[in-house]
Amino acid sequence: VEQLASAAVIRGRVLDPNNKPVGGQAARVTVLPMISYGVEPNSQGYFEVPWSQEWMKEGQPAYVVVRDHWGGVASMVEIREPTGVMTIHLEPALSIKGRVLDPNGRPIPKACAFVSLSTEFKCRVPIAASETNDEGRFVIKAIPYGCAYRLSIRAKGYQTCQLTAEADDRSKRTVDIGETRLF
Repeated sequence: VEQLASAAVIRGRVLDPNNKPVGGQAARVTVLPMISYGVEPNSQGYFEVPWSQEWMKEGQPAYVVVRDHWGGVASMVEIREPTGVMTIHLEPALSIKGRVLDPNGRPIPKACAFVSLSTEFKCRVPIAASETNDEGRFVIKAIPYGCAYRLSIRAKGYQTCQLTAEADDRSKRTVDIGETRLF
């Protein structure tokens, strides 16, 4: 109850690269740091997401992350004025891909790859995730450019592996982390 009393609402509008509203099931809006809650904008692109200063470390920035469900565009915007209505323009995004293998070089199907910001948050919430296919391959789409991400790879019976993926080079549409062996 105490945490709910101090919660605020982040409000905004999502627009595509042509300044048209993005709404409904086309996109997902998440505020970081956050417990694990996201919303879909309405048909006109407007959204409201609960948020609390208590979820952050002192001096830590907060971000709104918007990813489209088709994987082509995304955006990450720092929240500078939590009481205002922000406009978020989606732009081309990148994908992170790789392959997960066991110690003997065999593919691990159904391993999970999670992407979160590399920044230490009070609660590290994944921005996106993907499961490996029968060949051990995964692709995580619609990752905003402009920062480093932590990639965590988990599979039952293996130790979790954590890697860093840089997303600064806008000429790259895909960051290929290559093969990762879990032990």
